[in-house]
Amino acid sequence: MALYITDGTTAREMEGHGVVWSEGYSTTDTSHFDVEYSSARSAGYGRFIIEIHNFYCQSNEMLMTPMLNSTTPDGIGCYGAYFVHGEGDGNVAGYDASFNNRRGFPISGLRAGNELGNYMGNYTINISDPTQGSNAFPNVWWQGTHRVTSTLASHIAGAGVHNRFNAHYGVRFETVDYTNNRILEYGYTLYALKSGT
Repeated sequence: MALYITDGTTAREMEGHGVVWSEGYSTTDTSHFDVEYSSARSAGYGRFIIEIHNFYCQSNEMLMTPMLNSTTPDGIGCYGAYFVHGEGDGNVAGYDASFNNRRGFPISGLRAGNELGNYMGNYTINISDPTQGSNAFPNVWWQGTHRVTSTLASHIAGAGVHNRFNAHYGVRFETVDYTNNRILEYGYTLYALKSGT
C-alpha cells in the first residue's frame, strides 16, 4: 500500500523522490506551461524536483523562468553557469558558459532543440526554495539530455540562483521566443520534499 501524506486539506501519494504534487502531459502547441509549487511551500515543503520528459522545442532554446504570481514570470535575476557537450562536439570547455541577470535559467544551454521528431529533452531539475531562515533565494541545479543544435545528442547540466525574494509561486517553462507557440510537446512531474528549512 502506498504511503499518503496530507497537508491538512488534501492527501498526496508518496512515490519516488517525494510527494507527487502535480504532473501533466500535452501534445498541443503552446508558448509555455507553468509548474506551481507555492501551495507546497505553504504546506511546509522547501525542496522540489521537477522531472521533465519529451520536451520538444524545435529551433528554439528552452528556459525555466521563476514566477512572481500565477500570471507573471520574472524577467530578470537568474545567475549561474551551464555546460553542454555531446555527439556533435564533446569539448566541455568549449561549451561551458555563464549567465547573469537574465530571464530564465537556460535549461538547454542556450542551444535550440533539434529533436528530429524523436530525440526530445529529458531533464531532472532541483529547486531549493526554503520556507524558513535567511536563505530565501531560490537555488536551481539541473542535468539531462536533449538533441540540440551543434552538439546534437548532448549531456547538459547547469546551476544557479534567482536573486529575488518575491518569486516563490513556481516556474514557467518557455523558450527564448516566449510569445509564440514554440513548445510542441512536454511532460512533467513535480515532487515536493521536506527538509530542515
